[in-house]
Amino acid sequence: MKKLWLSIAAVCVVVGAGGASTASPAHRLAHINYATSFGNFGRDSYVYVAISKGYFKAAGFDVSVAAGNGSEDDMKLIAAGKIDYAPVDFTAAVVARANEQLPVKIVSLVHQHTLSAEFAVAGGSIKTAKDLAGKKIGDFPGSTTQVMFPLFAQKVGIDPKSVTFVPANPQAEPSLLAAGKLDAVGQFTVGVPLYEAVTKKKILVFAYAKYFSNLMGIGIATSDSRIAKDPAQVKAFVAALNKGLAYAIAHPDEAGKIIHAAQPLTDAKIAAAELRIMKQYVQTAQTAEHGIGYVDPSRVAATIAIVNAGFHPKRHVKVSDVYAAGFVG
Repeated sequence: MKKLWLSIAAVCVVVGAGGASTASPAHRLAHINYATSFGNFGRDSYVYVAISKGYFKAAGFDVSVAAGNGSEDDMKLIAAGKIDYAPVDFTAAVVARANEQLPVKIVSLVHQHTLSAEFAVAGGSIKTAKDLAGKKIGDFPGSTTQVMFPLFAQKVGIDPKSVTFVPANPQAEPSLLAAGKLDAVGQFTVGVPLYEAVTKKKILVFAYAKYFSNLMGIGIATSDSRIAKDPAQVKAFVAALNKGLAYAIAHPDEAGKIIHAAQPLTDAKIAAAELRIMKQYVQTAQTAEHGIGYVDPSRVAATIAIVNAGFHPKRHVKVSDVYAAGFVG
């Protein structure tokens, strides 16, 4: 693990070398370990933008980035002190706090609405969401889309047990779907450009947000202890990261090139296309008024209510159990 972090840190230093910094060389930068939501897709490019543009250095941080393995894994790593910050799904955060009492909270919101969806290739046997019944769906174990699927299935009107989930790595899913080895895949709506590039066909998107309008998406999480012991750091980190997010969605082509420079296997054009789709989830009427990253406590309560009604968790949580206010703006 140490070698992995060192390798990634080296990449980040190269990417960030051209960015301006107001930090004094006399002051040592605070080292931050950050993990992406999953892998290195365009949707996570904003952290590389914040590095490249020098936003983190200006705020006093030296940030290393590791490829995440989904919300559940990222939260456990945060709770264990292995990473400091990561983007995690709000629903997953509620479930983790309710069932496992993981000491992790959301401090800023990336996607104001959930991006979770099921993808299928147009022209096949799946034409509507109800056609997912009895099919093979590829998904990474513990992913947000798989965790939420029973609630989605209930809304659609199918038996979630009729579906067979096939464990699959997100990087391999487009090819498996194109080859017909999977009937559908759990994905984020922003993933359409990559899937259409691989399958050479139109992708049908069955978005969870259609059925859960109040369900929030990915937020930036950190540990309860960090929030309590160093709130100034949390606020400064969130501000720098959100500055990178704002720049990325405003300049998707440049952001695509930045993540490609840091992660050459990530296609710059596809990353840019993802960011264009993602923009509508980041910029809303509420964020126009309150700023990017804004978290509406009433919508946190609505997300908690959805979890309580659909998952019947071991314990019910309060808004303050999963969301720490005061770190945006």
